[in-house]
Formats: sequence, C-alpha cells, structure tokens
Amino acid sequence: MTTQVKFVFHILSMVIFGTAITAILPLLVDAVSGQHEWVVFAVSAAAMGFFGGTCLLATRDERSKGISLRTAFLLTGLSWLVLPLFAALPFLDLGLSYADAIFEATSGITTTGSTVMKGLDELPPGILLWRSILQWIGGIGILVMAVVLLLSLAMILGRLEIFTILVIFDREFWVT
Repeated sequence: MTTQVKFVFHILSMVIFGTAITAILPLLVDAVSGQHEWVVFAVSAAAMGFFGGTCLLATRDERSKGISLRTAFLLTGLSWLVLPLFAALPFLDLGLSYADAIFEATSGITTTGSTVMKGLDELPPGILLWRSILQWIGGIGILVMAVVLLLSLAMILGRLEIFTILVIFDREFWVT
C-alpha cells in the first residue's frame, strides 16, 4: 500500500474507533433509564472498538506530513461510506433490516432527517440520542469539509479573489 492509502486507512480507523467511544453515551443513557437496549450499544461499541482498534494498531506507525486535496476528498467520501456501516449496528435491535439500519444511519450522517422508523415517540432514549449524535456528527463533517474547500480555494485563488467570490454570493450585499 502506498503511504497515502495507509494514512487514509489510519484516519478511517480513528473515525470508527471514535464512533465506538461515542456509542458509550447512549449506552449510559439507556442504562440509567432502565432500558434493556444498553446491551445493544455495548455490543455495537465493542464491535466498532475492536475493528477500529485493530486497524489503528495495524497502522499505528503511519504518519503523514501533509494531506493533499485529493486525499482529503478520498477520506471524506470513504468516511461517509464506511461510517454508516458501523453506525447502523444499534438500529438492528429495533427489528430493522440491515439495509434499513444503514439507511437510518446514512440519513443521520448526511443530515437529511429521513427515517424508515415508525413511532419515534416510543423509542428508547438511547436510540433517540444515537440518531441525534449521528446528525450532529454529519453536520460537523459538512462544516469541516466546507472550511477545507474554502481554504483550498483561498490558497488557489488568493485572498482577494476569495473575498470577491464571497461577496458575490452574499445576498445582503446585493439587496442594500
């Protein structure tokens, strides 16, 4: 594997491992509220932690001095493809098929808000928190990608040109 591919694999492993750590919060919420779904989050967090941790250990010596724009796009795309595969695990306890669970996780991560579940009011608080966390992660991911794109655009065009582009798209600039 080339160095950049190993670096991307290392970062994806960090994302999966971070998702495992994040799954502990709904686990605690369900455990405190007396819901039995805390076991699902424990098993899901263990599976994600095992996979992410193993891959992290396999690529622990991988460091990159810089990341190219091409690698950043690859990393973003792969994150949005791989993360829902693991984030879908807690939804399987609700009786959803794996395809529906992936849809639910992808919907959260892309912040579309679509759902295939019925009776959201009756769902355990841990699952509702998990859906909210996925949407929060997706929203932060979109903001980070926007900043990366704007910064790379600023480096390509120069500061004056990026200011001009931002002013062109500013509605209040044209209205007043």
